[in-house]
Amino acid sequence: MAGVMPMTESERIARLTTVLGDTGATVNDAFGICALHSDFSDEHIAKLAGWADLQFLVADSTRITDASVPLIMSFVRLTHLSIGGNKITSTALAACTLPIHISTLGLGGIPLNEDAVSTVLRCTEITALNVNYCQLPPDAIAKLARLPKLRTIEALGADSELETSRLLSERHPGVLFRLRDGLWQHGKCLRPPFPSEMA
Repeated sequence: MAGVMPMTESERIARLTTVLGDTGATVNDAFGICALHSDFSDEHIAKLAGWADLQFLVADSTRITDASVPLIMSFVRLTHLSIGGNKITSTALAACTLPIHISTLGLGGIPLNEDAVSTVLRCTEITALNVNYCQLPPDAIAKLARLPKLRTIEALGADSELETSRLLSERHPGVLFRLRDGLWQHGKCLRPPFPSEMA
C-alpha cells in the first residue's frame, strides 16, 4: 500500500489560503500565518489542526478563544507565536504545554496568574517575550527574566519602580527590558517611558 505523499510548498500555501478565506489573515509561507486584527477564529484553528504544522502564527486581536489553545499547542514545531488581545484566559494557558521550540512569544493583554507564568517558564528557548498589560503577579518579571536565552522582555503595565528596574536589568545584563518606567539594560535607563507606556 503506497504511503501518502507529503504536500509541496505550493500545495500547503493553497490549502492554508483556502482555510483562511476572507478573514483578512494572510499566508506568510507554507508554515506561517499572519492573522493580526482579522476575523481569524476558533473555527479556522480547528480546520488547521492535524495537518498545518505551523512554525509561525501571529493571531493578536482576532476571534480566537480558550477553545483554540490546545489546538494551537498541537503545532509542535511553532517557533513564533503571538496570541495577545484575545479571549484567552490564564486557566487555558496554565493547562497547556507550550511547544518547546518557541523562541518568540506574545501574550499581551492576557491576564497571567502564577500557573500561567509557570507554563511560560518551561519554554527555555524563548528569546523575545511580550507580556504587556498581563496583570502579572508580583515578582513575575524577575522570574521571567531568568529564562536562559531571553534577550528582550516587554512588560508594560506591570508594577515597576526605578530602583527595582535598575536592579533587575543589572542582574540580567543580556536582557533588554521595556517597562512602565522606561527602556532598561545593564542597570541603566536607555530612555524614559513614552506617555503611552506609563499607564
